[in-house]
Amino acid sequence: MKYKVIKSQVQYCKYCDTLEQFLITTGYEDEIELLTLLIESWDHDHNSIDNVDDVTILRFLMQEHGLREVDIADIVGVGRGLVLEVLNKKRTLPQGMCSELVRHFKVTKNVFDR
Repeated sequence: MKYKVIKSQVQYCKYCDTLEQFLITTGYEDEIELLTLLIESWDHDHNSIDNVDDVTILRFLMQEHGLREVDIADIVGVGRGLVLEVLNKKRTLPQGMCSELVRHFKVTKNVFDR
């Protein structure tokens, strides 16, 4: 069997690199699906963010990517005011914003799916 359940950080990194290569090539749909499942399983077990709220995650991603509120507004296609309300926890993160953030930051959908 070529791919197995991930049991180490080294194996995890190798599978992530392999998946990245498959994503830019055609004809590897089954491998992409399998590696995605294996990687998501590892992420779930080792990188739990269950106790972290959406705003904390968004602020972290903004900091990591050097983005401001106006940048997030442009990315998700909403006004800066809505982004500020979300960041100040006056509003919950709308589902449409979640989808755009997942796409932009290339994170799994469960990151913002609470």
